[in-house]
Amino acid sequence: MSTYSFRNIFLNLSGSIFPTYSIELSSQADTDTYFNRENKYSTILRAKNPIKNSLKISYPLTGYDIVRNYIVDDYNNISGSFGGFYFSGAKLKSYSFGLNPNSEIIINAEFNFWGPITGSFQTFNQIQLTGIEKLDTSNITFTN
Repeated sequence: MSTYSFRNIFLNLSGSIFPTYSIELSSQADTDTYFNRENKYSTILRAKNPIKNSLKISYPLTGYDIVRNYIVDDYNNISGSFGGFYFSGAKLKSYSFGLNPNSEIIINAEFNFWGPITGSFQTFNQIQLTGIEKLDTSNITFTN
């Protein structure tokens, strides 16, 4: 399994760009050994299944949450890019958030996709999440 981690970077999801605290991209290949009749040992691996990619993100709730739209959307694939990497064919696997008194609301989401990851790592300046109005638990009211 290979994993790339990013901090304080913009993420483009299907054309909507928003700031994130962290992004973790991981790929895992499901392989099996391949034995030839002439050999008693194997030095060849073959794929049993397509490569499974996972994208985990953490970002502040700012009032417009693009990822929330994918909770009920089972038909459209999600494409995106960050840090020079591009992906497509993703589906939302999990979406969660926690509420703590007088703290900002942080969304955690995970996407799975089996397509290729294209592009290459590009250097970037980390963004500062100051000046972006983030919602916190003091902005929440419950009504009956």
